[in-house]
Amino acid sequence: MDTITTNSRRSSECTNCHYVFKFFSKKRKCKICKNIFCKRCSISKKHYLLWPLKSCHYCLSCYQSKQQQSCIIFERRYTPEYNGEPESPLFQINNYSHCSDDLDEENLTNLISSKQYKQLMKNKVKVSSKDPLKEYAISSRIGDGGSVFRATNKKTGQEVALKRVKFQEKEQKTQILNEIGILQLSKHENIIECYKAFEYKSEIWVAVEAMKCNLTALIKDNYGRIPENIIGYICGEILKGLSWLHQEHRIHRDIKSDNILLSTEGSIKLNDFGFSVQLTCDNSSRKTIIGTPYWMAPEVAEGKCYGIKCDIWSLGILAIEIAEGDPPFINEPPMKAMAYITQMPAPQLGSQNRWSYFFTDFLSECLKKDPYERATACKLKKHPFIKNACTIGEFKQFLSDWERSRKELA
Repeated sequence: MDTITTNSRRSSECTNCHYVFKFFSKKRKCKICKNIFCKRCSISKKHYLLWPLKSCHYCLSCYQSKQQQSCIIFERRYTPEYNGEPESPLFQINNYSHCSDDLDEENLTNLISSKQYKQLMKNKVKVSSKDPLKEYAISSRIGDGGSVFRATNKKTGQEVALKRVKFQEKEQKTQILNEIGILQLSKHENIIECYKAFEYKSEIWVAVEAMKCNLTALIKDNYGRIPENIIGYICGEILKGLSWLHQEHRIHRDIKSDNILLSTEGSIKLNDFGFSVQLTCDNSSRKTIIGTPYWMAPEVAEGKCYGIKCDIWSLGILAIEIAEGDPPFINEPPMKAMAYITQMPAPQLGSQNRWSYFFTDFLSECLKKDPYERATACKLKKHPFIKNACTIGEFKQFLSDWERSRKELA
């Protein structure tokens, strides 16, 4: 009945984004605040009894408040043999998910417009037209046959990774500049820092923070042998970067081991923002099927509307990859793997007895197929699995032992 009533109001507009409705525009009346919203600024939920006939509509802010009120404090059995914890007949997870920043992550009412974002990029993002080789001296190539070099700033002596990208079409250039823009706007200790960008002779050069290696190298050399407390530390550091990114309403869309960089000081940083996107009030969700298939969330693989929660699924798959050496369905062709992701139940660890209850519970929170039920990065930072992770000193020791074993084998 709400939909019929609202469709008769020709001059109405969305309460949130102020989109002016046309005569046949789809409008929704929030069940709680009774205001009118467009499809992008509202959520439709099936009625629990009359689901074939009736749906309940909520605006995003009212729906979040409703979810917050229904948060349940629950108790679960705890087996003390993991991690040497003292015996206790009952362990209570007492609403670990509560976090003051959680509403900032999912609150879509404070999104900027596309016009504001373009203006922000224009004002803040700087690309020099000078020759980068006059400012940086290349010392060696990183990787095999790639276009990333280890270089040194001629004035300061600072070591950087210098990435060279050739573009032939305008679309390629736009994509590269978008990546540079998001990097320069994203200043966080768990996100790789972009020092400077150059556009010179149909090439774009980007000088970024130099790191030791990516996470893939660590996983390959320690195939299925990385301890659980180390996995917890890695996931915790990634969550710090994702939490900040999501509070800025940005989606990474390609979380995998190749795009996580490590340093000898124990820092862990997100890299490669080529697929990243900024959500805006006139485009608060995305439908593009993009990313790497094996780490792709079900809603992305199906081409449905998705938001920041797709990064959380990718983190869960990454955690399985660190634990077992490979992500699920890695031996399948990409298209078949995407079909399995959408049609089969959420993946689990192969040897359940080897891992603690905390780890399996953490994965179940990340790998919920319904993105609305999936935990946010802020909630997961408070999870006992992350709280029981190793310290930065222990992680540095693990890295130094690994480096020593690599040199011995070489």
